[in-house]
Amino acid sequence: MEQKNSFALYENISSELLEGDTSVTPCEFSFLIPAYKNPNCLRRALKSIFDQKDCPAFEILVTDDSEEDSTKIHEVIREFLNRSVNIFYYKNQKRLGLFGNWNRCYELARTKYCCFLNHDDALTENYLARVSKLIRGGYDSLRVGTDIVQDGVINNNTGFFNKRYFNRPGHVQIPSLNYFLYRAGFPPSGNCIKRSVVLELGGYDERFYPAADYEFDARLTRKYKVGILWERLCKIFTDESTSMKPETILQSIKVGYELDNRVYNEIFDFKSKYNWITAIRYCISRRAAQTQGVEVEELPKKIKKYDSLFWRNLYRVYVNLNRLRELYF
Repeated sequence: MEQKNSFALYENISSELLEGDTSVTPCEFSFLIPAYKNPNCLRRALKSIFDQKDCPAFEILVTDDSEEDSTKIHEVIREFLNRSVNIFYYKNQKRLGLFGNWNRCYELARTKYCCFLNHDDALTENYLARVSKLIRGGYDSLRVGTDIVQDGVINNNTGFFNKRYFNRPGHVQIPSLNYFLYRAGFPPSGNCIKRSVVLELGGYDERFYPAADYEFDARLTRKYKVGILWERLCKIFTDESTSMKPETILQSIKVGYELDNRVYNEIFDFKSKYNWITAIRYCISRRAAQTQGVEVEELPKKIKKYDSLFWRNLYRVYVNLNRLRELYF
């Protein structure tokens, strides 16, 4: 499957600048927030940005993808306009969709480094202070650890190996194909990345919705230097997340099998070597969806044999051996 320039899909749809002074010299860093409804979440995200301490100057860019009246979103933006930070607020003239709006953020950004934050997430006050120092050291993209917040309570449910990862302050991991063999990619919020890199990669490919970020991260990792800073500098709030909706979970399962094949066989070019992992991951995600009450389709015959305790346990051993290797070797 060819890589395409996803930015070209929206070149005929404009975004109107409603707030912001374009005559001001750009900063080195900007925070990008793709907004869609929910002004209260946007307020929380913006507050977490303005709470940053001991960090370089930055600007903020918000792209509003709501089709209906966005008066309440605009009101939230105005609450923060009297601060000493330049805020750019754009309203898309036509809905671009989830990944289209993400791409538009990077198109409109003016800075060298862009820090991405979904409108329903938040950052810790030391996020930019930590990330800015590290990414200047030669990384093209720097990801951070996250806290999962559910019903107002941090609920990470991390196992032994993940806890060891998160208890290594300052440790930066350089991911490779192995990372994608036993993890689900990187959380998009908290990603500090060079704007030029996103443009060169053609942005997020919406053909892989709702996991286009996973596909993008594989292309990114294959071509550029990515670092994962294992410190919890971002908070993911699941209460408002569309990724937890049954229809999104079902679509993730449908696209997941083909997407894993693309990542392993096309992007990393391993020629079917890891097809057994692709099949097992599909079975595991399908079972996880069923426990949440989501009805899924019957397993294809070529995959059915992998839906067994033996294969699932074999994959768990593989996962833990890889995490053990990354921790101690």
